[in-house]
Amino acid sequence: DQRVGSFYGGRLQGHAGLRADLDPPRIVLVQYGEGVQAGALLKDLIGEDVITGEGRFETDLSAAGHTAHAIRRSLSGEAAIHLSGGSIEGFDLEQFIRRAQARLDGRPAPPRGPERTRFDDLRATAQIDDGILTNRDLLITSDYVRASGSGSVDIVEERLDYRFEPR
Repeated sequence: DQRVGSFYGGRLQGHAGLRADLDPPRIVLVQYGEGVQAGALLKDLIGEDVITGEGRFETDLSAAGHTAHAIRRSLSGEAAIHLSGGSIEGFDLEQFIRRAQARLDGRPAPPRGPERTRFDDLRATAQIDDGILTNRDLLITSDYVRASGSGSVDIVEERLDYRFEPR
């Protein structure tokens, strides 16, 4: 069990466990983070700050196995995230819509800006079963765009099957 008073700008509490006496060994991770800076956390976890913003997350995960592959294949549980005042890096959805609208109206496209989609609110929950993450309720809102999404991520095969609907 742990309570971390300063974790990426916020707080973290929960517990992690390893049952090495089982065959295969079993890992459990239950965490709740609040006020966490997502960009800095992701930069340290995966080397890229693909999503920024401040918010909370919850995980209740378990896995078993002798290898990283086996652990990913058995990963199961639930996760949730709620971020505010952030961005998704690498793609500018507002710019894409504005450029498409300009073309439809016969106007010149606006100049390109930074490749990031800013949002006021991003929230999603996920169910993970045997290494497949399924999400049915992604919701992103900003002044200009409201988007929803659903689909799955195969964590083992690193495949994405996701439908994203901007409005």
